[in-house]
Amino acid sequence: RAAEELAAATRAREDARRAQELQKAAQRRAREAEAAREARAAEAKTKTVLLVGLAGAGKTTALHQLKLGEVVTHHVLEVVELTGWNFTACDLGHPFNDLLRHNNVGDVRGLVFVVDSTDADRLQQARDELHRLCKDKRLREAVLLVFANKQDVPTALYPRELEEKLGLNGRKFFGRPWHVQACCATNGDGLCEGLEWLQREEAARRRAAEEKARLEAEQRALEEEHARERRELAEKQRALAAEHAAEKKALAAKKAEAEARAREVEAEARR
Repeated sequence: RAAEELAAATRAREDARRAQELQKAAQRRAREAEAAREARAAEAKTKTVLLVGLAGAGKTTALHQLKLGEVVTHHVLEVVELTGWNFTACDLGHPFNDLLRHNNVGDVRGLVFVVDSTDADRLQQARDELHRLCKDKRLREAVLLVFANKQDVPTALYPRELEEKLGLNGRKFFGRPWHVQACCATNGDGLCEGLEWLQREEAARRRAAEEKARLEAEQRALEEEHARERRELAEKQRALAAEHAAEKKALAAKKAEAEARAREVEAEARR
């Protein structure tokens, strides 16, 4: 009877533990589903691209050329939505922290750096600003597109020359893919090609991040499953050990009872 009661208690504990694990698994799936919904909602929102460069590099002209097909020559700080991308354009003379805060710039997907290819005197300044931006942790997920502007001018540096002047080398620049696109903001040459590259790279980077997250989630699930199996095995081993101890105790009790009965019979026989 003691062994049966112990086995029943062990089964009850096992059932309660399994029910608790099922509840936790359901809660985990609910959290994952909510996270997936939030990720889809975030993905559906307009993507942010920061369009920056020194004053006079051609940022606003390029922006309006892409949006409207018309030339704008005066300075302006502007936010424009273009084909699902939110372009925030400004001169690098503006305080960068103010730019990010006042324009509610969050997860920047792309960094477009416009360079005046004819302005050799300010290339070192442009290089310093580019390196400063790419070191900023808030822009670590942004792919880098450099527009080598004013290529219609005979004295303009070629993209290869600009790469060297700006310190761009290797496949990654501060951990991000990069590309220098020759362009002319006044007539639009090269602008669409540059944005197409930006969109392809951003999509590839996003897919790689999603695949990494998926693999990590699968690994966590596998580790949790292995941990659960180890817990179940340990629980079964403890239950078997308890049952074995109970059986041993019951056998010892029966043996003692039998011996006591034998002594009683022997005592009665002597009488």
